[in-house]
Amino acid sequence: MEKPPILGMIMRAITDLDGRASYIDIALYIRTKWGGVRKDAIRRQLVACTVNHPSRIRYKHNKEPRVTDGPRDILFRLDEQSGLVERYNPATHGVWEIRMDQRNKPYVAQRLSPKEALTPKPDVGISVRDLFRRDVTAILAAHNLILYIVRIGSTGLDYRTEAGIIDALAVDPEGNFVVLDLNLEVSADRAVWRILQCMDWVETYLAGDKTVRGIILTPQPSIELRRAVGLIPLVTVAEIKLNITIKPITS
Repeated sequence: MEKPPILGMIMRAITDLDGRASYIDIALYIRTKWGGVRKDAIRRQLVACTVNHPSRIRYKHNKEPRVTDGPRDILFRLDEQSGLVERYNPATHGVWEIRMDQRNKPYVAQRLSPKEALTPKPDVGISVRDLFRRDVTAILAAHNLILYIVRIGSTGLDYRTEAGIIDALAVDPEGNFVVLDLNLEVSADRAVWRILQCMDWVETYLAGDKTVRGIILTPQPSIELRRAVGLIPLVTVAEIKLNITIKPITS
């Protein structure tokens, strides 16, 4: 019997194993069915095709920015210790992507939550995020801000921290920090929690004697979000339009 590529073997294995199995079970299925397939080769491909595995960026096809929508995006890891995975489904697991950090190194991140992936957004979503990245310098300049400079050639755009990814980390003319979070989700509590976590990280590790404030950018500022932000000092919400103009929201 002619052997398919290892990715094809993985696809066949996860299908025949009812859509959920451990890495060990998949490798055993492959070696039992086709024989002579090296364990290390199977292990590398299992990691490389798992959309939320942080080590997938070690492999050739995952070293450049891209969204997980191709034939090499097969599995989603459910448990790190057991290696339990299931067939990747954006509607269940969200949309994942490979991004570049401030050092131009790839890393794995979630682009859209499962709810976002299921909600039609003809005028927002990926296009807004891409446009924001493209025009962020002009947007900040219009509000007397500039991107934080990590070092020459590296800025605060998609700034990676232990608290999460900051969409844009900026500074004002006095050197105070501004955390901008592009929120394309509905959940007010999640948006507020996320920006507070990032602000706390910046205050702890970067700010020194400077202040840190946050701006939640969203195409549809909900009543819940406005109310939540109204109770938190140094955090504001602003409406972001398709042409990436920012309209402040008054409380």
